[in-house]
Amino acid sequence: MSSLKTNLLYLLMISALSGCGGGGGGGASPNLNVILPGPPPSQDAQPVPANSPNFTDLPLGLRPVLYVLVNFSDWTTELSSSVHYDRMYYSDFGVQDYYDRLFKQRISIVPASESYGNANDGIVRLTIDSPHPNDPEKRSEMISLLLSSGNILAQHVDAKALDADNDGVLRVDELNIIFVVAGRSSCSFCVDNPLPQVRAFARTGDALVISGVDVPQFAVAPERGTYTSLGINDNVALVGVVHELGHSVFGASDHYGEEDNGSSK
Repeated sequence: MSSLKTNLLYLLMISALSGCGGGGGGGASPNLNVILPGPPPSQDAQPVPANSPNFTDLPLGLRPVLYVLVNFSDWTTELSSSVHYDRMYYSDFGVQDYYDRLFKQRISIVPASESYGNANDGIVRLTIDSPHPNDPEKRSEMISLLLSSGNILAQHVDAKALDADNDGVLRVDELNIIFVVAGRSSCSFCVDNPLPQVRAFARTGDALVISGVDVPQFAVAPERGTYTSLGINDNVALVGVVHELGHSVFGASDHYGEEDNGSSK
């Protein structure tokens, strides 16, 4: 395992937790007081699929990201678009700033082109006409519901225009999608709360189809963070976005507690 790849995932889990905030509307500075929970014991490591991006051949330049807020027939997202925009693009450790620092702006996350609401801010809201799965173990059900959203996204995203090489597939330098799903982060130390549980993950291979164009990589994260006896920690939700984009955009795999030589700590 290369030092670059291992260090990237270490930073995603540790530096992001200690340095990122949940974002706030109106230009407010995010809250930087974070309790480090560590990796959830039940979180399965996600290996890198064979057809995912690779550090050795990553082209430099822009990575357009579509940030899709997902509502269901029985649950909706809670936070404003300005809060979500700050999570992505706040100038002091939003997601874009985090990766700009990590890659020294050689690779940069930017808002994807879209026509929803405040056009071209990269944020789209949609509603799936089905109940929320509300089960972090039902990943296949969540994937199926999200893959069904292609026709809705086609109303706001010109996938064919984004397909610069006209090969019918949107690569990581053409479009990336993160679905930010109504609900809260699932964890073993959380207290009971009526919000449905969502388990973050990234997927490569099950193509989302928008106007006949495949998007083979996407990430999933909960909108809200963890609920504990100390209250809600939305910083964890932000970390989920950073971490899962590390998988889907940059092809990083999980290496919890692993040294550069592959041995366990």
